[in-house]
Amino acid sequence: MITKIWKSLRGRANRGLATRAKSGKYTTNQLTALVQAIADVSYGGHPFCKSPIVNLATRRLGESLMQVELRVSKDKRNRGEKIIEDGELWNLIQRPNERDQTWSKFVERTVHNMILEGGNRWLLLNARGAAALPAEVMAVPQDKVKTKTAVDEFGFKRPVYHEFVSEGTGRRIPYRDEEVVAVNLPNPLNPIQGLSPLDAGSQSVQQDIAASKWNTSLFKNGAEPGGILKTDQSLTTEQAREILDAWLDRFAGEGKANSTAVMHSGLAYEAVSRSHKDMEFTEQRKWSRDEIGTLLGAFPILYGVVENANRSNSDTQEILWWTITIMPLAFRIAEAFTQGIARRFDPQVECWFDFRQVPVLQKRHLESVEMAKLWWDMGYPVNDINALLDWGLPDTKIGKRSLVPFNLQTAEQLLGEDVEEINEPEGVNSETPEEDADGEGSKSIRSAIDKAAPTESQRTAIWQQFNASWSPLAKVAERKFITYFQKQRDGVLKRLATFKFPDEGKSKSVVTRGTIDRLLAEVLFDLEPEDLSFKVIAQSVWREAAQLGGEQAVEEAGGIAEDFRVDDKAIARLFRQRENKIRDVNKSTFKFLIREMKKGLSEGETAEKIADRVRGVYRQNIGHRKGKVVTPGRALRIARTEVHNVVSGSRKVGFVQAGVDGKSWLTARAGDIRDTHRAAEAATLNNPIGIHEKFQVGADRLDYPGDPSGSAKEIINCRCVVLARRKNESSKAMWNRYGGWKFRAWIDSSLRAAA
Repeated sequence: MITKIWKSLRGRANRGLATRAKSGKYTTNQLTALVQAIADVSYGGHPFCKSPIVNLATRRLGESLMQVELRVSKDKRNRGEKIIEDGELWNLIQRPNERDQTWSKFVERTVHNMILEGGNRWLLLNARGAAALPAEVMAVPQDKVKTKTAVDEFGFKRPVYHEFVSEGTGRRIPYRDEEVVAVNLPNPLNPIQGLSPLDAGSQSVQQDIAASKWNTSLFKNGAEPGGILKTDQSLTTEQAREILDAWLDRFAGEGKANSTAVMHSGLAYEAVSRSHKDMEFTEQRKWSRDEIGTLLGAFPILYGVVENANRSNSDTQEILWWTITIMPLAFRIAEAFTQGIARRFDPQVECWFDFRQVPVLQKRHLESVEMAKLWWDMGYPVNDINALLDWGLPDTKIGKRSLVPFNLQTAEQLLGEDVEEINEPEGVNSETPEEDADGEGSKSIRSAIDKAAPTESQRTAIWQQFNASWSPLAKVAERKFITYFQKQRDGVLKRLATFKFPDEGKSKSVVTRGTIDRLLAEVLFDLEPEDLSFKVIAQSVWREAAQLGGEQAVEEAGGIAEDFRVDDKAIARLFRQRENKIRDVNKSTFKFLIREMKKGLSEGETAEKIADRVRGVYRQNIGHRKGKVVTPGRALRIARTEVHNVVSGSRKVGFVQAGVDGKSWLTARAGDIRDTHRAAEAATLNNPIGIHEKFQVGADRLDYPGDPSGSAKEIINCRCVVLARRKNESSKAMWNRYGGWKFRAWIDSSLRAAA
């Protein structure tokens, strides 16, 4: 026993106690009590080891922050542009010391020291002067470092030097003030030493521990209410003890509860009842739990309390956990690392935790985007918005300018300083027209010029330029949709291969109605998640198409393409309309699969033949090749429809942003052209309608080619184009404007960003 206790004492703070234990100067009971006392002081008596809620909340704090990457940049305004990812400082962050090894563990230890002790001390080891980076950085609790202070001329205490108390030897190791960096929680009573929230909540922590001990003790005593053994006979102390020991030996303990007792010699047992409240302490423990969680900044969902949780308040609790608990703690650590360590490397650097990749905070980022949109509409430059919202995006040249819609520019910007020199409205020729052959008087400029409308070859040239501008994006969209259909097909075939047919014979034929229903339920895909997946893919295409169409429109109106705002509410409305349309894509596939599967099952086909039917459905979606002949599938039609319709819709939005007041319809010049579309061109090419008026296309009234409010027969595979028309602009003037025009073409978003 002595040897075992002596071994447990080795390595503790007081090695002299271990020596005395080995020499036999302590009795067994004294040593047992001593071991317990040392354990309580060193770690066992700490609330972290005794209170489950303290343990869990503290671990959650460390685990949350250790997942967030520390960034180092040389420009606070453009954090994302000048990030440092190599060099001496970067290497120190990757491996702070030989004990913690990684930055994540180092941060976790720092957080634990701050929460449990109120403060952390970073010891800078082997620093080559006050302006040099240390070789290692050790994180230790503040109570292991004794700070010596002096009063300055203003009466404030200032640290002079520090002493680190070695845990292994008890030796005091001196450190200069510049070799110790303090990271403290606030303590108004002592700014040098931090104050742990557990100190303020010590009563609640002790009550929680005491309640837990009470319940444990109660169950160890048999998990039965206590009782009294009575007898009329006179017993000596020794006899009473023997009877009690025999009773406890027979009936005490949770494994012996509810066993039958046989009483003799006049003995009687009287039970002493306890209330349920005494057994559980439920309300007391809940109150203590919530108070401790509040002190540590933790919310019920984070320490496993879910009885009142739902989707809404769970998300809110997670956001609050990150914003009011983790982020302030991270700021303290990052600021201390910047001021105390990083700026030894470079006075201009700044350290910061990059929370942009935390999933729950990305929702909060979307809210800041809405705020940015409001500021942008008010005329604030993008670079200023970026700095105000601390996005860390690189500045751009155009981001220095305040941009407003074309129709909201001032008269001085549109007409120049000398406004009186402009006598005629834009687009009206001031020269006097010649008389016609009939000798009639001067006719209006509009009627004279309208006689010279664009020729068919001129119209074809305009349309070909437009069609070439968005066709590459349609090809990209087609590949995306084909990949989507292929994955969907593979999933259906995989589930079909594992389906348990009732007949395990060679044919595996299926004949019962119940089996048909079960097959469809287990093999077919769920529409809701598939619609969501397809929408995500389509949205990436829509955004590129909207950017292209809007920039085209603004340029055609005489503006700068980059002035187009893709976050316009009208674009968002356009996307919502497209979402309603694309739901039919998976519904159609679903319907075709049901039809083919039922047909194969009713005819008693084998599983392999049913799989061939599934492949046939998806060949219609994906397309197929036979020899040198390639037959396109639905993916191409869907891609062309989605890209063209969003480009057309965003062109109309761009015209409105740029102040255009009229529009005309120009039909496609290839393939089968609908008569209704030819009629729309004939009605508006020479006589443009207002920008907010509707084109009459058959029985439909469309805002632009591909308008989703139209019927399928008028918008699917449509490749017509809406053209900008100015007030009083003739068809000839429009041709002069569009004749040599090169429509802005689509480029990949990554190339756009690089440019």
